Amino acid sequence: MNHLRKVSVLALIAAGALSLAACDRKDETTAPSTESATLTAVPDVTPEPTPSTSSTLDNAKADASAAAADIKDSVKEKSAEAGAKLDDAGITTKVKAALAKNAGLSTLKLNVTTNGGVVTLEGNVDSEAKQQEVVNTVTALEGVTSVNNQLVVKPK
Repeated sequence: MNHLRKVSVLALIAAGALSLAACDRKDETTAPSTESATLTAVPDVTPEPTPSTSSTLDNAKADASAAAADIKDSVKEKSAEAGAKLDDAGITTKVKAALAKNAGLSTLKLNVTTNGGVVTLEGNVDSEAKQQEVVNTVTALEGVTSVNNQLVVKPK
């Protein structure tokens, strides 16, 4: 029995030693305890541009540049149109003022329009001499490129 007792004690000691050894071992399948856990930096995982994303960006840049050029051209065109309309309005005003200053022409009721520097005169005059005087007065003004004479001679 003494021998059985020694074997039992030895078995208990061996079991205890194995238990203590197992407690110190770290298991990779379980999470580390909060006391021994350390934080590690997360690596930057930003993807490098691939040829498809790079070409998409290039296409977007090209589209934006083309749209900007179109807008620029449109603004220039509209500005030129607006400038021409202002010029035409200024010419019409000059024509009316010149006709009003001339004593022989101030009583005439004429319709004056201007488009692209071309002045159109409409209305009635009492003689061919008056008609020619109106045309000569208008033709001499700055900004007038030509005169579209639609005046009708109606003697009194």
